[in-house]
Amino acid sequence: MLYHALLKSGDYRTAITKYQKAISFDGTYGDAYNNIGNCYATMNQTDSARIFYEKAVAIDPSNVKAVINVGVIRNQMGDTAGARMWFEKARALGAAI
Repeated sequence: MLYHALLKSGDYRTAITKYQKAISFDGTYGDAYNNIGNCYATMNQTDSARIFYEKAVAIDPSNVKAVINVGVIRNQMGDTAGARMWFEKARALGAAI
């Protein structure tokens, strides 16, 4: 998909716009929320990244990548207790972290 290529090329703002368009067609597209979170995390916009990662998990609580990403971003934000909780959820889903 085009937006995956944009993400890989570093054109994060355009990738976010494309992912948001995909979400406008399918609001349950959890991977799009997770990938928007990745864009924001790469741009060091941790609050926005956390919001989108948590939306991805709200849509699909078994999305291991998104669960791990919430833990990572919370850890980066200094919330080690919150990060630990999310990493435990990821382990319960079978992640080897």
